[in-house]
Amino acid sequence: MAKSKSTSSAESLQNKIDEAISVHDTGPEVGIEAISNFNSVFCSAWPVARPALAALQAVSRLPARLIIGQVIAAGDAAFASQCRAAPPGADDDKQVMSAAASIEALRGIAERLVRLGSDPSSISRIQATAAQAMRRQGLTYPHNACAATLSAFLIEAGVRVPMTLGAGNLAARLRNNQHWQRVAIGMQRPGDVGVRYDRTSPVGADHVYLVVERHGDDEMMIADNQVQGRPHTRHASGRGKTPTEYFLRAPAAGERIEAMSDAVAEEIPDEDTNALPEPFMDDGTPRL
Repeated sequence: MAKSKSTSSAESLQNKIDEAISVHDTGPEVGIEAISNFNSVFCSAWPVARPALAALQAVSRLPARLIIGQVIAAGDAAFASQCRAAPPGADDDKQVMSAAASIEALRGIAERLVRLGSDPSSISRIQATAAQAMRRQGLTYPHNACAATLSAFLIEAGVRVPMTLGAGNLAARLRNNQHWQRVAIGMQRPGDVGVRYDRTSPVGADHVYLVVERHGDDEMMIADNQVQGRPHTRHASGRGKTPTEYFLRAPAAGERIEAMSDAVAEEIPDEDTNALPEPFMDDGTPRL
């Protein structure tokens, strides 16, 4: 008896998932890509999709709704519509629809960050927000204010992070709580967050900043606390400043955004922020 088309598709999906999991050392995105390559059967083949999802969770340590959301983001509009209209009896129906809605918000994070970091009026407003946060802790802006400034950018763009004063703490919150993906030097793009090496004690990030443009593998336009009211040029290699260790990227971040004109201004140096007091816990509640 010949196999039905849906059964054959489900088996193909399972085979691809098994293959992806067997080489998961290349990153959980491999498994996500494997699912998205078979997106036409993902929502209709729940008997195979659900265990595949569980297996991906095991190797990637990502929440199910984020994995489903990334699958939806990787698929086309027709697939997203299919997932929203998943079979009423499916146990994961609500989860899929919730992920579909969440991914639409996630998709715009990079674009919103770049828009904020490109506009002088937005930069000035966000830097003023960071200055207020620093003053509340008895600190002086712009010194040691890279994390406060980036926090203000992220919060205004819709990222669920509390105001954070330590660069290392902010990088950890993006990685661990918001599941931002680590990106190698040379692979950065607008909307990413740069994390620089720390050569001081206590250990943590030395500086964090928002990438607004990319000009090749090294040169970028960024927005941070070091130049007021406009973006400015920085290099991943450092060029006299602390080199960047890695970048962080929001889930489902948008594609490359066109470059804008350069800007040159006086800069303050990278500063260690790891000993600064944090006003909020990871979940956003005030630290007592």
